[in-house]
Amino acid sequence: MEKNTNFKFPLRAFIVGSILSFLTAIMCVYNMMVTISSFLDYDASTPVAIFFMFLLGLINLILKKLKPSIAFSQFELLIIYSMLIITNILPTFRLFLRFIPGLVGVFYYATDENDWAKIIWPHLRKFLFPTDLEGIKKFFEGISTGEKIPYHIWIRPTVIWSIYFFISLLYIVSLLIFFRKQWSERENLTYPLIQLPSVIIEDEKKFFKDILLWLGFAIPFLIGSIRAFHHFFPAFPNIEIMKNFPIFRNTTQIHIRLSFTTIGLTYFMSQDLVFSIWFFYLLLTLEQGIFNLTGLSLYQPVPFSEGRDLVVFQCAGAFIAFVILSLYIARPTFKEIAIDIKKKNRGDEILPYRSAFICFIFTFIFLLIFHILTGISPLISFLTLFLTTIMIIGLSKGLSAGGLLTGGQGSPMGVQGTLFSFFGTENLSPSTISGLGLSILHSGITGANISVNSLKMVEKNNYFQKKMVFICFFIGLLFCIIGCFFMCLYLGYKKGALNAHNWLFVSSPNGTWNYVAEILKHPTGINKQAIGFMGIGFFLYFILSSLRYRIIWWPLNPIGFVFSGTWFVITVWFSVFIGWLSKVLILKYLGTSVFKKARSFYLGLILGQIVCVVIWFLIDVIVGTRGNIPYWW
Repeated sequence: MEKNTNFKFPLRAFIVGSILSFLTAIMCVYNMMVTISSFLDYDASTPVAIFFMFLLGLINLILKKLKPSIAFSQFELLIIYSMLIITNILPTFRLFLRFIPGLVGVFYYATDENDWAKIIWPHLRKFLFPTDLEGIKKFFEGISTGEKIPYHIWIRPTVIWSIYFFISLLYIVSLLIFFRKQWSERENLTYPLIQLPSVIIEDEKKFFKDILLWLGFAIPFLIGSIRAFHHFFPAFPNIEIMKNFPIFRNTTQIHIRLSFTTIGLTYFMSQDLVFSIWFFYLLLTLEQGIFNLTGLSLYQPVPFSEGRDLVVFQCAGAFIAFVILSLYIARPTFKEIAIDIKKKNRGDEILPYRSAFICFIFTFIFLLIFHILTGISPLISFLTLFLTTIMIIGLSKGLSAGGLLTGGQGSPMGVQGTLFSFFGTENLSPSTISGLGLSILHSGITGANISVNSLKMVEKNNYFQKKMVFICFFIGLLFCIIGCFFMCLYLGYKKGALNAHNWLFVSSPNGTWNYVAEILKHPTGINKQAIGFMGIGFFLYFILSSLRYRIIWWPLNPIGFVFSGTWFVITVWFSVFIGWLSKVLILKYLGTSVFKKARSFYLGLILGQIVCVVIWFLIDVIVGTRGNIPYWW
């Protein structure tokens, strides 16, 4: 990024970023409630943000030729991008379209058969929820022609939860400030997800003239377009990019999916990490298959684990070990930060270390009190925040090392499942269990850890510019909240939320609250089985780390073991393998010079899939089609 000692308030960037942030939220929600097409914000690849940066780069190239004085500066583009990534990561699967239906789903999906009205409702803190049952029913089923949308029943919970989301973002950013120097300067993590936007921002002229980039762009764009044409015209030939194969006597599946964004991002990851991800995925699949054939299973399953409960807890233990070792390695950096705080040195971050530390303490206290107000006991509230902090650190470092594969979608460790396993549900109060169930719905705010990418991109800018990036996070979140709540409620009442994405509006709220109800009806003790598998994963991580640092030729990166059990890796592991294999072949037969030049080609693969997905979404909106999926993600 450019170094500029002259500070000018980037008003134009904030205005453009705000408009695009609102539009991003609208697009993402509309996609999951109306068009139901390729995901626009399932993972940390932030396709809408990249698409808008692509357009802005093209516009900027034209402006520099026609009237250079009004072209966007690099810093203005960085401001806009930093706002967009916050807006692009949170609207649907990460937060709002899981949170909003889940918040009211506990009332709408209550029946005489599941008895939620007696089992769950008495333990909920009603001030956190819309409580007008008729208004909630109309959200899911739609209103009559001419009937007004009852926005008023949402005002109180929207304000309360918006404050919570803002404080949570401040907590996450103030925490990540203490890790930027360690990960970026001392461990030299690669930050794969910033490579494409950085190239667009730094030199759009060189970017748009790169023939190799457009060659890479053409492959996913053409394949995706062929698939989209097939959706409109079934007689048109199709190209299959997804296939599931049952294995181990049909007790589990192996997924073969082609994701060009995944293949492209593997170029910017260390080769040992790329290899380890698909290697450990196959190893854990074999392990789970053996468990399935022998009848070994978790007797207290966790929600949304896709039948891999034992492997999930094993990876959770490894995840905790990963964070502990990361904190241990960062001790020298923390000592320097402590000295800076004591001497009131400003440091070189978007907030002075002293200010960041004060923000961290006060936001932690606020969030602790908020969790207690949701019904969770003080001790469990503290432990929930503690484990959430571990999760944020681990996911953020994973995001910095491997992008969406190791931190971009889902955590190996579930906070609620870990607490239930160690304490036993019979030792927790009903209000604590219900509060933890509610926390499952809003835990996606941790996706704001993607701000770690902006902390890296802005590190060479001056102090005032960094301060503007800090402000832009919250402006982006504001327009994300406005856009998501407005669009979700409008479409829900006008079209009926039951007609939207089935998993988000039916399966997710039902799965979450059924999980809570079953725990309340059938309390259990400490889950020694889950703890045991967490312990195995914990020690295996330290063994793998020791081998990695002691044996020069050791090929396995333990981070790959940590994230190999996440649902995202389970679905794209084959694309990871393709990316790894392509790099091996290029380095072996074409040499390092060709490998360096191939960078543009891999960037093109990422951009081609993203542009294809967004363009066909816009076409779907115009022609009014539904279910057109050029790529899953």
